[in-house]
Amino acid sequence: MKRILTNILAFLLLFCMGITFTGCNKNIDDFSIEEHIQRITERIEKRDLKWGYPEGETYQNFEVYPVYDANEELKYFLVEFEPYGFVFIYIKDEPPILTSFLYANKSMYVVSADLYGKKNPWTPYTRDKNSPKLPSLIEGWESTKKGDLILDENGEMIIYDKSPYFVTGNIDEKKYLLETDCSYEFICAVKKDGKFINLISGLYLDNLENYNSEEEATIVTRYIADRRFDL
Repeated sequence: MKRILTNILAFLLLFCMGITFTGCNKNIDDFSIEEHIQRITERIEKRDLKWGYPEGETYQNFEVYPVYDANEELKYFLVEFEPYGFVFIYIKDEPPILTSFLYANKSMYVVSADLYGKKNPWTPYTRDKNSPKLPSLIEGWESTKKGDLILDENGEMIIYDKSPYFVTGNIDEKKYLLETDCSYEFICAVKKDGKFINLISGLYLDNLENYNSEEEATIVTRYIADRRFDL
């Protein structure tokens, strides 16, 4: 009887310890999309960050939008700044409270290391690994992407400092960020008639779990395990 009582007490102790270490953190599903947007908005407003703007300039306003992966799972948020600029926010469950010091990121929201704007714009193109490298849009950097530029009616390169969703008129559509075999290259997409459209190339995509970064036009957005990127 004494041994049974000891085992019960040991089980209760372990159970309580498990709750202590894992039960206090917040999870993505604890909040509605509207609540996530509000939480991200409040954090951006409190942070003294340039958000890709040069010295002497700052954003005038911004909107936050949910972004999904190919499996319709909420994985990111897009922050669209005015008058220009955008960035993606990665979301994940918070680590357990008492062991959070072991994790590289403590926040539920992690800012991508790639802020897009006038200093880091993008251009529409179609991917082709047999074509020459695309011109670099950042001074001092060499592009590694190969493909063909999509030019304007005057045959000039198009340069955007707003997101692919915005410039293609899809800012109010359900937004997707599709993974490729390269961890930092993603496809900005929306769905039309049940198929994805790559908003950087304008081409329809086959419905795949993972896309080849050498075959699809992509945008770079890097998740870095460092608390400096916590929002």
